[in-house]
Amino acid sequence: MRRKWSDLSDFIGTWEFDREFDNGSKGTGIAVFVEQDSNMLEYIENGALILKDGQTLKSSIRYYYKIQPKEILVYFFENPSRLFQRVEFEDMGEEIAGRATHYCGNDIYCSEYKFLENDTFQIIHKVHGPRKSYTSKTRFRRVGV
Repeated sequence: MRRKWSDLSDFIGTWEFDREFDNGSKGTGIAVFVEQDSNMLEYIENGALILKDGQTLKSSIRYYYKIQPKEILVYFFENPSRLFQRVEFEDMGEEIAGRATHYCGNDIYCSEYKFLENDTFQIIHKVHGPRKSYTSKTRFRRVGV
């Protein structure tokens, strides 16, 4: 059955992730989507960041995901919440994809979200500016499927 990627149930649960950076660093860990209300999820990520010199650091981040029929709103985990990205969906046959941007001072995040049929999705962030310049690619796989 093809996922719509527009219902909370498409996301709720535990996911493994692998992350690659264009500088040779990488990350791995677990992400969990927990239902907060009828259209809001809390995203909780814990993992390890392995720098290209071999040093390993603990990593964690949290967001809120507001799931709507044609878009996902990703908010920073703050009070009051602040929008990180608005991801608008495009149905591309085998996958559903979306693009989003975020300005962090003078740095810009250009992101691509791809939602695939086999309980996987990926997020690519291309970040450019005076303080940051990198690309990260994160692949998520649902645990237990």
